[in-house]
Amino acid sequence: MTASPTKQRAPRNRTITIDENERERLSKQLKTVETAVDCLPEGIVLGDCLKIAPLLPTASVSLLFLDPPYNLNKKFNGSKFNRRSVQEYSDWLDNLVVGFKHCLTSEATIYICGDWYSSASIFQVAAEHMRDETLPMSVAQAAWHVGRVATILLRR
Repeated sequence: MTASPTKQRAPRNRTITIDENERERLSKQLKTVETAVDCLPEGIVLGDCLKIAPLLPTASVSLLFLDPPYNLNKKFNGSKFNRRSVQEYSDWLDNLVVGFKHCLTSEATIYICGDWYSSASIFQVAAEHMRDETLPMSVAQAAWHVGRVATILLRR
């Protein structure tokens, strides 16, 4: 893997790119899920998570790492995501989390990445779905990185 020479990036940005040989080699290792499965595949699953989530087994995921599109106008690999109002983004993110709730174990941890603009939505949705009435809400801890990226780590 090599640093991207074509795009000007911020000094602390660590984005990497891969060449065609690496892309071909790594793509052979990707898994797909097209029908309901009894156990999770080992490895990286390629596909639309909103379509794959319902096919995953109940109570089979102990760590869910979500890196959803930040609430920005962004084109990536042929897909486009348009910036929405905070409420519209919260609703979109809520739909994403609801799609995965059935497959989380009772002790599951969710890690949700975002930027400053999406952090309010992330906290709102995560706190709603991960609330445990026997624990204080301080269990939800927000960590702010470099003043612009919000990450929320919650235990169920």
